[in-house]
Amino acid sequence: MKLAASVAVAAAERVERTGGPRAGLAVWRTMADSTVDAEARAVALLSALRCAVALRDGAAFDALVPAWHRASHGIYDEVFARVREAAAAGLLPQAAALAGAEAGRLRSARALYALARCLERSGDGARAEAAYAEAASRAENEGRAELVSAARLRLAGLMARDPRRGAEALDEAKRVSAAHLDDRDRLALARLLLRAPSRFVRAGAVDLLDPVISGGDARLSSRALLVLAEHADDVGD
Repeated sequence: MKLAASVAVAAAERVERTGGPRAGLAVWRTMADSTVDAEARAVALLSALRCAVALRDGAAFDALVPAWHRASHGIYDEVFARVREAAAAGLLPQAAALAGAEAGRLRSARALYALARCLERSGDGARAEAAYAEAASRAENEGRAELVSAARLRLAGLMARDPRRGAEALDEAKRVSAAHLDDRDRLALARLLLRAPSRFVRAGAVDLLDPVISGGDARLSSRALLVLAEHADDVGD
């Protein structure tokens, strides 16, 4: 970022601190429209989006998203914070639109995964499945093992909602590596694998629950024990 652009960013930050998010939204939008510095424009857009979320202004957020499509090809992790903040504020369509803009801008595994999560929460299962599948594929190419596991687990969970796709969901779940999963996701994976006809796969699912039961989260531990008890009732013998 050039010196003049850095000075302008600092001035806009002061305006937001003193005038609040409404004043900040106005100054950041003006800067995004007027600056010729690509990095400063990205900073201004992300800051304007933050102010729009603070104001719960979906229309302002919507107006800013198309400009993100045209942002420079730098990597801006802050865009994912804006997606999370928008979703948490109840601006789920806006969060999905921003995640989609980021996925269109760089097509990274992280962007595709964020888009898939938003689509899933919006109830658009078909598009979420496609985004999870592409996220897993790209994460493999990028060497992001944790994203591969997360995307495949979410994809398997979506498939499992349709009783006719049980075998397909199970095949996808078997491809998930538990090494990068937290206890909540281990529990979700175990529940999928316990439906397998193979006793070896089911035994592996029981093993997955052991660290969940012995972990520090009492609620998750109780849920894991309940899953095991239900499984014992189902198999009978």
